[in-house]
Amino acid sequence: MAVTSAAPEAGAFEITRPPRSLWGDAIRRLMRNKMAVASVIVIILMVLIAIFAPLIAPHDTNYMSREADPGGGGTRLPPAWAAGGNSNYLLGTDASGRDMVTRLMFGAQVSLMVGFIPTAIIVTMGLLIGMTAGYAGGRIDNLLMRITDVVYAFPDLLFIIIMISALRGTFVGNAMDGLLVIFVALAVVNWVGMAPGPRPGAVAQGKRIHRGGPLHRHPALADHVRPPAA
Repeated sequence: MAVTSAAPEAGAFEITRPPRSLWGDAIRRLMRNKMAVASVIVIILMVLIAIFAPLIAPHDTNYMSREADPGGGGTRLPPAWAAGGNSNYLLGTDASGRDMVTRLMFGAQVSLMVGFIPTAIIVTMGLLIGMTAGYAGGRIDNLLMRITDVVYAFPDLLFIIIMISALRGTFVGNAMDGLLVIFVALAVVNWVGMAPGPRPGAVAQGKRIHRGGPLHRHPALADHVRPPAA
């Protein structure tokens, strides 16, 4: 006996809405996680406090209060809710009489710079070197990967100390109160972890497109490399 199956009705499997993008799907998943949303709100609040610290800080960051001040003060004051605290100094003062809330606000600026600036340099260097090595191939690929191996084998802390000592007293060493040389040193020793990521995608894409043209003529290279590097 022959078995016949009913043909599906027209439009039964028709897509009624466009597919979500990667960013849209990621945001949707994020909004479903309440703890993640709360964490993002806290991070944004901390960033805003650090950015606007000069405007909202209750005291000058270097002002050293004393007991004879009109609003009170002194060294090593406890928090305002503890015995002996002062409402003008919510978290108390340090050993020099400086307000702890103000110090935390301005300290957050340094923490943000240490987090964002070296990371931006690391990602930029790693992506450029990895994409160049994978796309060019041959001797250039071998040279860049051997340089990566040498930098990867060098002790991070020793390299940072050498750079700080060598550039001390120079324009680079004094820029941003000495933070710039630390940022550069951190980036130079940590980009090696980023470089191998985009290389496989660049190798595969380099085999499919003409190698004689410059990189800017092949925007497909970046399209194929960005997802593995993310």
